[in-house]
Amino acid sequence: MRVRENPVLLVVDECEVRCLLQDIYFSEFGMNVESASEGAAAVARCSALAPDVALVSMSLGGELDAIDTIRGLKERSGTPIIAMADASTSSLEEQVEYAARAIAAGADMLVIKPCMPDTLLRHVKRLLAHRRAGDAASGGTVVDDIHVDADEPDSLDLTA
Repeated sequence: MRVRENPVLLVVDECEVRCLLQDIYFSEFGMNVESASEGAAAVARCSALAPDVALVSMSLGGELDAIDTIRGLKERSGTPIIAMADASTSSLEEQVEYAARAIAAGADMLVIKPCMPDTLLRHVKRLLAHRRAGDAASGGTVVDDIHVDADEPDSLDLTA
């Protein structure tokens, strides 16, 4: 990972309003936010963009679904990924299935949306810090444990 002054956050969501809201929010914290409304576009841009963290909606449709998008981003850039599952359109069983599929594809964390912006910011910052520490120590991010934060039951953190 190259060190830059402002981290790049890639938001992959079919909803342009959510992309815009993420851009406005994360830009306030010094992040450069790029967005893509389709998985294929995100994967195609990821090599040149080299995002530091990606947020991927689990409800993506199109040429690449969310799982293929996560897999493509991880293979091309090793980018830490937060998979975003929608609580209003999925049952608990579907969320568990999403989590298992997202983890298998390479996601580092699953967050159930909607979630509070400060919670999502905390997760992004945690992945940024973990990636930087992992790069400095071993040349890459290593996922070796699953942590469930009791204060934040809307997410599974798969980083060590």
